[in-house]
Amino acid sequence: MSDHHSRIYKIINELTNFILKSGARHCDIKLEEENESIKLTIAGYSIDLSPEELEELQNSLSIPRQQPVEEYLWELAGENENYEELNLIGMMIDSASVKYKDRCLTIIITRNEGDGA
Repeated sequence: MSDHHSRIYKIINELTNFILKSGARHCDIKLEEENESIKLTIAGYSIDLSPEELEELQNSLSIPRQQPVEEYLWELAGENENYEELNLIGMMIDSASVKYKDRCLTIIITRNEGDGA
């Protein structure tokens, strides 16, 4: 598996882990690749999140991308199943959108591959 695919796999794995641990009864994952950009949409249904948990999720995914240390970060992501390493994911993506309505949590992330991935 290429480094590119390994990174996408670990991002999907970590976000899916978060969704499932949040109590999702159903989950949809959509991956779109266009030019040198990846857009990942993951939605979990029947989730109960407190305002604090939602804010923590948004903050974790909003950490600026850290390309100089990304080689080390992606190897760490998904290594510890007891702790959501969403801060690491935030450092490996370019943008994130988090929406929570009617117990449906939707996370949309974008990762530009041409910038040093």
